[in-house]
Amino acid sequence: MVEDKEMPLDSYTWTHGEAKLSAAQIESVVTWANTVRLKYVFLKEPQ
Repeated sequence: MVEDKEMPLDSYTWTHGEAKLSAAQIESVVTWANTVRLKYVFLKEPQ
């Protein structure tokens, strides 16, 4: 959603202009989310 610029919502950024993300911020969030997702996939489940 962030990558497709669907988040943050327009209705939110109308009143919180500072919440608009730059291309670099979007890339950073997407990279972080992908890394966390991969770590979660490879975690061993508790016995």
